Order: sequence, then C-alpha cells, then structure tokens
Amino acid sequence: MTRSLDIDLLRSFASVAETGALSRAASRIGRSQAALSMQMKRLEDLVGQPLVTRTGRGAVPTVQGERFLIHACRILSSHDEALAEFSDGSLSGTLTSAARTTTRKPSCRPCCAVSHNTTRRRRSR
Repeated sequence: MTRSLDIDLLRSFASVAETGALSRAASRIGRSQAALSMQMKRLEDLVGQPLVTRTGRGAVPTVQGERFLIHACRILSSHDEALAEFSDGSLSGTLTSAARTTTRKPSCRPCCAVSHNTTRRRRSR
C-alpha cells in the first residue's frame, strides 16, 4: 500500500507548530479545533510517530515533530513554488489579513517561514 502526505495535513501541522496552540491554528486555517485535532491524529497515524504534545498552555511539537516539521516545511515550500511557477498568474479567492503587536522576540528557522518557541525553562535550585 502506498502512503502519501496530504498537503492540507502538512499545512495544518505547520500552523500548530507556529502558533503553539490548536485553537489559534484552527482559527488561522479556517477549521474547527475538533477538525484540526482529528487532522493531527491522522497525520500522526500516517507517519507512525507522535508529532504534537498537548499541554495546559497549548500544543508543542515533540522531538519527532520538530524533525518532521523540517520536512513538512520543505514539502510545502516546494509545493507552493511549483503552483506559483505553473499557475496562469491570475489570483482569485478571499484575502484575510490581521495584525497584532507582540513583545516577544520572534524566532524563525531558516528552513521555512514557521516560527517556533524553543525556549526551555531552567530549573531553579
């Protein structure tokens, strides 16, 4: 049986990793939190690894999820480049834009435009 990675699943996973919360990611991609949670479960079942850990404050990629995110970003980037190169150049659809201010220092991996919160707290002694 041939397995393949669904672009929508990869985009949803990247959004969860970027936002750090299922609810924020769901809002960003226009799905319900329950639907996004089901997508994450399908993706984890497909790759056979836990990719996201749900915490009291949101969701963070597991070690395997961080590794998988690198591949997901490459696939998404390549996918989007191919569509842009071979599309007829006309745009259609709805553009939704929002902005917010933040005092956090942004963190971004060079592999894709997904930011990650990789700060780990040290235990006080």
